[in-house]
Amino acid sequence: MKKKFADKTKIIAAFFVLLVVSVVADVTKSDMLKDGVVEREALNGEEKSLQLQLDIEEIIEDYEYSLEVLPANPTKEEAEAYFKDTIALIDRDFSQVKTEVPLHESYFDGIVDADWNFQPFGLIDPEGKVYIEKLEEGENIIQAQVELTCGAYEKIYTFSFLLEAPELSKEEQILQQIEAWIEEQMVQEGSTKIQLPTEMDGISLIWSEKKEYITPQILLLEVLALVLLWVVSARRHAEEEKKKLLEMEKDYPDIVSQLSLLLGAGMTTRQAWNRIASQYSFKRKREMTKERPVYEAILRMNRRLAEGESERVAYHQFTEEIPASCYHKLMRILLGNLEKGTQGICIRLEEESRLAFEKKILYAKKMGEEASTKMMMPLMLMMMVVMGIVMMPALIGFQL
Repeated sequence: MKKKFADKTKIIAAFFVLLVVSVVADVTKSDMLKDGVVEREALNGEEKSLQLQLDIEEIIEDYEYSLEVLPANPTKEEAEAYFKDTIALIDRDFSQVKTEVPLHESYFDGIVDADWNFQPFGLIDPEGKVYIEKLEEGENIIQAQVELTCGAYEKIYTFSFLLEAPELSKEEQILQQIEAWIEEQMVQEGSTKIQLPTEMDGISLIWSEKKEYITPQILLLEVLALVLLWVVSARRHAEEEKKKLLEMEKDYPDIVSQLSLLLGAGMTTRQAWNRIASQYSFKRKREMTKERPVYEAILRMNRRLAEGESERVAYHQFTEEIPASCYHKLMRILLGNLEKGTQGICIRLEEESRLAFEKKILYAKKMGEEASTKMMMPLMLMMMVVMGIVMMPALIGFQL
């Protein structure tokens, strides 16, 4: 009762904290609209969306008006200053260019946009990569033009820089010649075939199609699937064995209690086992109970006893079939009864029954505690969902 009250108190406290957080978020949320004036971000700020409500006297009431608030535009002096700083950055970047041109689409966090053009055309791609194979030997003078935009102001800056064709290795030279050959084949009009070169600079070229075989990948997937199936099967078998062992231990107090009552009523151990087996068989035939491993083992043991097998051998076979240690203890008590006689057997069974029921009560408490622990995860998930629902409007408000 106290635990349930404590859980309810925790849940109520969590909801109260969420409520306080939402209230604080609503109170501290900054307003963009003050006295009919909308506050804009600075020059390098972000574009924001503002949801307004418009009332026009006798015409419109509660009209939802969406306003996209752009950051402030630069003045002419500010734009000129940014242009000057941008040109200085460009001159620094292009002071030494090798295989890649340092192109930037914008500068100063997007305040200045840049649009590039180069002459001769086709030597540099839009990402700044230089087509080395198209460069002439020695130094290549590249004319560059960049159109800079800052707010409503524009500036065109023209300059030139040097690109020097690097010295290529023999391998790079051959690959470059092959690429030029194939490109020439590609541009031929009406051609439906590409003739690959068989010789370059006196060196023979051997072409073959690279094939990718899927058999190794399929084999690997099948091996992984088999390993996964084995792991899943082993885990499932272990879980089934664990569940089976728990069922055996749960049945132990009832079996010991029945033995104690039947032996106390004057029956022999053979008669007591026969009575327990008969009751279980009666219930199974009428589907009054499900199949239980311990009682099935008792049926087999009772059948062997009826066929004339000694109790000692039957008890040993029973312990081999049932792995639960509590039944091994019971069989030791019964084997001691065979050696010492029936004196005191009922007292020992009653004591064992009492201890078994105490263990059963402790196990039930443990299962209850584990169930309450498992419920913590759904409660945490539910709390996170509630927090998201409550805080989402506040977060949206902060972004606005």
